[in-house]
Amino acid sequence: MLWGNEDDEEKTPEEKIIHLLKQAKLCVLKKDLKGAEKKLHEALFMAEEEKHTNAIIYTYDLMANVAFLAGKLDSAETLYKATLGLMLSSGVEKDNNAAIEISLKLAAIYAMQGKNELAVLGYEWCVKLMEEKLVRLTEVTDGSLSEEYKANTRLLLGMTLDSFGRYLRANGHWELARQQYVKALAISHEVQGDQHPQTVVLMSDLATTLDALGRFAEAEELSGRASIIAEETEHPEQPTVFLNHAGVLLHQENYSLAEAMYMKALKFAEKQKDAITAQEIRKGLDELQKRRAKAQIAAV
Repeated sequence: MLWGNEDDEEKTPEEKIIHLLKQAKLCVLKKDLKGAEKKLHEALFMAEEEKHTNAIIYTYDLMANVAFLAGKLDSAETLYKATLGLMLSSGVEKDNNAAIEISLKLAAIYAMQGKNELAVLGYEWCVKLMEEKLVRLTEVTDGSLSEEYKANTRLLLGMTLDSFGRYLRANGHWELARQQYVKALAISHEVQGDQHPQTVVLMSDLATTLDALGRFAEAEELSGRASIIAEETEHPEQPTVFLNHAGVLLHQENYSLAEAMYMKALKFAEKQKDAITAQEIRKGLDELQKRRAKAQIAAV
């Protein structure tokens, strides 16, 4: 132990880089972001010394992810741009799935920074590239592309549409958000099935969007279906799915069912120790009591 680790000395430079990257990922899992940064800088130094392009790109990508998790948006933006630049200069196509994922992260960063024009351009660029790519993939019938790759590419488009939909919804563009959610839900349903957690979340999000557009019957049917599946499958986001359903019922002035759904949501939120969702549920219950009281006074 005093003279170092002989096993480490016997490793090739590439093995040492891989070991550092694994250690960095472990630090992230432990929420030790400073430790992760340290390991990644060590890995980057070695990768640059070895002129190992793939290792450099991968390390930059991980560094960008860590910066994003740490809330260092400017640093994350710079690192993602550097990663994307290195990928494209090494011959990676602009519609490569990994390149699209980074472009999507950049769009999300622009949204968080309030750079709305850049965010919209980023999301629309990603959607356009992915939709064009999928058209080309359908024309490939010689078996050179696996069905798994095609499915993953479709799911990436679904993720892009979902992210764009959430951005549009957050900015009050309800009809545009609905359009993205409809397409994202169709992809998730076809590739992953109704029981998949992501499909359920998309159903719930689309329902709240329909609710905001005044399409109450559609919203209630969809949010109710999402709640049933979430309960049957023990969905990890049950509190949020139930909360969304309760909100739709509240706007329908179905106070009794809305209250029951709010209470069910609160039960699961407290069980999961989800304080943020529990707070939103209590706000919903307060709003329900106010509306119920007004309705009772109006009926007198």
